[in-house]
Amino acid sequence: VLTESIGVKVDEESWIKTYYNTRKESFELACKMDDIVRAHPNFKSVLAINKVIRKARQRRQLVMFDDMFSEIKSKATLKKESAAENSNYINYNSDQQLAEVFKFLKIPLPTIDDKGKRKVSFNKTALAEWLTLNHDHPYFNFVKLLVGFSKNKTYLSTFGMQFLSNFKKADGRFYSTFGQAFTETGRFQSGKKDEQLFNFQNVPRIASYRRAFIADEGQEFTINDLGSAEAVIMADKALDLQFAEICEIDAHSYLAERFFKSILTERAKDAL
Repeated sequence: VLTESIGVKVDEESWIKTYYNTRKESFELACKMDDIVRAHPNFKSVLAINKVIRKARQRRQLVMFDDMFSEIKSKATLKKESAAENSNYINYNSDQQLAEVFKFLKIPLPTIDDKGKRKVSFNKTALAEWLTLNHDHPYFNFVKLLVGFSKNKTYLSTFGMQFLSNFKKADGRFYSTFGQAFTETGRFQSGKKDEQLFNFQNVPRIASYRRAFIADEGQEFTINDLGSAEAVIMADKALDLQFAEICEIDAHSYLAERFFKSILTERAKDAL
């Protein structure tokens, strides 16, 4: 209620520091992926990628990142920096370049279901499924690094510098809103971007993000989560006492293991 009526304060210096630390981490992940690509025996002859891989820039830029959060960057400066980071090497934000890298390394392309057909995708769902199905693949670690890089991409785009500029009101505070049963699953909904109200439920679980929100004097923040809500309701309505006990531990893993095992069994039958 208070986040709707009077808003909350944000430690902007801490937020900016987290932003640049995330950028630094993303750069390091990209460097590691570059090293894997560069280690391929046919790397020197590859023309499809046609990019100059980072060399001395790695050491130079990592030093630069350490001092970046000393001042708030303007949007123009941030855009210029991002352009500089994404030039002259593989852009792991580009699906087209990722597809070229996967083909060069002979990695099966990740796919998702699209109206009954498999469609190439590099979103988190497709990459997570790829990791599950290809645990023994020689380039498993490459895809795992890409997952971390993609996760940071979301943090940077949704909870980066734009968060401060998009949601900070004239009084210097940040406001949100909450709606009950606004979603198809009946869960809470938060935020209205067109009204400059941020989604409080989407704030990353990373401590440095959450600690940036400052409670007013005499108040404190608590973290509440409707853990496994749908599974718990299902167990309650079905009067399934055994499953209810499982819900107290980890319902999602239990369900995923059994459903996924069933899917693999059916696929194996279809292949025979």
